[in-house]
Amino acid sequence: MLRVRRLSRSSFFALMTPGWLLGALLYSASVISLYRLNSSAGTQFGLCFFHEVFELPCPLCGGTRTFIHLLHGDLAKAFSKNPLVAFALTLFAGWSLLWTILGLKLETTLTHRTVLAGLLFLLLVNWVYLLNAR
Repeated sequence: MLRVRRLSRSSFFALMTPGWLLGALLYSASVISLYRLNSSAGTQFGLCFFHEVFELPCPLCGGTRTFIHLLHGDLAKAFSKNPLVAFALTLFAGWSLLWTILGLKLETTLTHRTVLAGLLFLLLVNWVYLLNAR
């Protein structure tokens, strides 16, 4: 299902798109800025439109707090806030380190449809967890 392949240095840097780097940088900067703004003002506000309208957690609610707990090294709190986001961010960080430091690329033999079905299933399970954790 998963296999690891070492890339040559020239193809390794060709795959590192500016969009990937910029996206990771902007996401991290926005979460850290939101955390600092909340901490300095003593407020607790969220940006979730779904939660504001329906007063229910969306499948990704708690993602910002999860990211902050991961930055602080508190894995237990991170996984209790939103297990899917904590798992995805941890997996993404590990994959990024493998890719950037060792030049290793993970590949899958699964079809796009199978991967999408698996992701939707995980999203649904995560949402049920968040609804029950309220």
